[in-house]
Amino acid sequence: MADTYLSVSTPVQLAAARLIAAGHGIRAAIASRIRENLGTLQRGVRAHPAITLREPEGGWSAVLEVPATSSDEALVLKILDAHVLVHPGYFFDFARGAFLVVSLLPSPDIFRDALDRVLPIAGGGQA
Repeated sequence: MADTYLSVSTPVQLAAARLIAAGHGIRAAIASRIRENLGTLQRGVRAHPAITLREPEGGWSAVLEVPATSSDEALVLKILDAHVLVHPGYFFDFARGAFLVVSLLPSPDIFRDALDRVLPIAGGGQA
């Protein structure tokens, strides 16, 4: 709580305008990558009707509702065996169901490759 009253250092204040301006290109690149990976995810989920993509409301993660054939943890471990890291839904306190949370930040080629391994497992199949 006490940190909320600390002032920003002079060097940061002097650099703030340049930092904000430099961030525009980075923000645009991140937004573009997120849109591309979200489109890839939407197309991939269509091929796996047992999986539901929860429409993102912002951020750079996507939530997948998957069949509750095992615990989130067991599913994540199975996906980890396919060399892909996703987050189990219980990390995000979902009240019911089975969920996975995936990052939309990886490079598009890595993201596509990971989805090709994750979706069949998450949909109830095998790797």
